[in-house]
Amino acid sequence: MILGLGTCAGCRSALRLAAILLLAASTPLLRAEVVYESAVSGPTGQNGGGGLGISNTFIMVVNFEVTQPVMTGRVGAHLLELGNGEAIFAAIISIDNELDFVQPEDLTGDTLVGVTTIDPPALSDNVSGNLAVILQPGWYALALGTGSFGTTGDALLLGNNNLIDSPLIYGVRLSDGKIIPQASAVRFFIDTLPVPAFEKVVDTDMLVPGSEFNFTFFSAANVRDGFVVFEASAPIESGVHENGVYRWHDGELVTLANLGTPIPDSDDTFRSFTSPPSTSRGETVFAGVGFEERRGIYVADGKSIRRVADDQTNVPDQERTFDQFAGWSTIHEGNVAFTGVDDVGLGYVMAEIDGELRIIAQDAGFDPDGMGLVNFILIGLVSIDGEFVSFRGVRAEPLLLGLFKGNGTEIQTLIDSNDSIPGSNTMLFYTGHGLLRDGGVAYGAGDDIMSPTDQAIIVDKGDDPQRKVDLETTAPDGDGTFINFFDPSFDGRHFSFLGIDQGGSDTRAIFTDLPGAFTRAVGVGTMIDGKTVSGVGINLEGLDGYDIVTNISFEDETRAIYLLRYPAFPGDVNRDRDLDLRDVALMQNCFDEPAEGECRAGDVNGDGVVAQADLFPFTCLGGPGAEPACLQ
Repeated sequence: MILGLGTCAGCRSALRLAAILLLAASTPLLRAEVVYESAVSGPTGQNGGGGLGISNTFIMVVNFEVTQPVMTGRVGAHLLELGNGEAIFAAIISIDNELDFVQPEDLTGDTLVGVTTIDPPALSDNVSGNLAVILQPGWYALALGTGSFGTTGDALLLGNNNLIDSPLIYGVRLSDGKIIPQASAVRFFIDTLPVPAFEKVVDTDMLVPGSEFNFTFFSAANVRDGFVVFEASAPIESGVHENGVYRWHDGELVTLANLGTPIPDSDDTFRSFTSPPSTSRGETVFAGVGFEERRGIYVADGKSIRRVADDQTNVPDQERTFDQFAGWSTIHEGNVAFTGVDDVGLGYVMAEIDGELRIIAQDAGFDPDGMGLVNFILIGLVSIDGEFVSFRGVRAEPLLLGLFKGNGTEIQTLIDSNDSIPGSNTMLFYTGHGLLRDGGVAYGAGDDIMSPTDQAIIVDKGDDPQRKVDLETTAPDGDGTFINFFDPSFDGRHFSFLGIDQGGSDTRAIFTDLPGAFTRAVGVGTMIDGKTVSGVGINLEGLDGYDIVTNISFEDETRAIYLLRYPAFPGDVNRDRDLDLRDVALMQNCFDEPAEGECRAGDVNGDGVVAQADLFPFTCLGGPGAEPACLQ
């Protein structure tokens, strides 16, 4: 190792320990978008030019300083592929000071903080790999190379950028550690924004399970606990496979129900499925219709199907039965919510809580907030969290539109047209479908339906509703501010929605704050698996944990459902956004195992194996329902 001026033997090990072993629970983590960049990017899309070559002879390195605690999201550079098109590696290494130089042995020693791989493009671009590591204040180096960590690619660091200040950039010859300072204007960067991996769930080039026919159409998909559910169609000649409800998990696609499936408590079979299904803990709720017009709400677990309610079910405490089921049904931890209409035309918001049917609200007879008995015209979709169900309603006399939640004994007003839209003095005229999760709610709101001057996405986690997006918000990586957006998906911590900016319909994209900042996740023009996206969509339950599920159409007229999977924060092996003893148990099972499958998040330092060095995040354990304090 070549030491810079004023350094001491053993300092680097001490710095390594300070950087990653002990994190105070009270230490706030910086959420800056950019951690470090050596230069502002020059023109991309180049097929050649000057710069620095990355080969199995030299690694290229830049030193940088961190002044506040930070968890990185991705690392990258302005690169051009040279040769075979294979990946290179990017490694963060702790160093003593700004004049300390990396040596070849640092790629395998205890100064290695983390490593990832990058795929250089055929035309130059700013490309990156996800790398979630925690950096405490101090000096580090970002090294790009090949021949280690399973990489074999060659690349060029383009030299057409505009350097920021005077970064220390140098090459290290791997054969003897010789340091060669470089003056080329190359761009390295590190930021806090991980990018998702696109995992295909299903597309119209795939066969329906058990059939010789391909899928032709998909309903909006929903996701929870790693399970993706959707309703789909196939050609009429596919018989029982013409319509069905499907569940995907860890690459396995199974049929939960189709036109050959018997309806519970009936001699009939299903003839159609009328709304997108919902899922929780592996159970899926859906609305189905029989060939004899039998209608109902059902729950499937992949082995059996049970009835929640159908047109033979009595409305609780009434002498009437249900006749139709409107909107959609949803499930959370075994409890189900749905809307229904009885045989005399009265509407109900219903829930099955612990196996018992409850009326949450109905067209007449409830008393929200002690305002006296009112009539509700029940509209829109429902959501359930614990025993509370949210719904939209219009009170007829006096006229009042609002978003409410109830549990069968009380109804609470979340917001109504007596209120101003949070974050403004504009009075509410309409509200979107409220999504309840973990005690919070998210919804869209506006001052007019046709031509709103104030339109916003509101997230209310308790006492202080927050305006997250409105018509003055600039669309990330877009064309100006938003001109329209749709009701958000919400998982209790983060939100995601479909939005359009000043560029019009060609800018349709899904936006989210999931990676720790407000970003564009996928949209029209995105390339996925070599095809160009022409349309995107997301349902109310399209976001959960680190996952976003989206319906996508391509320019070649194929359709698909993709899961956008963001990397888990260090140590969250079961991907539940909690760092707790459940993760510790899984880490123990992963020790000395390759960082694959559920063990991937256990590989905190990115060296490809789960080992003792990966245990540092557990020095500040969080608990159920909370991210660890040191990762806030």
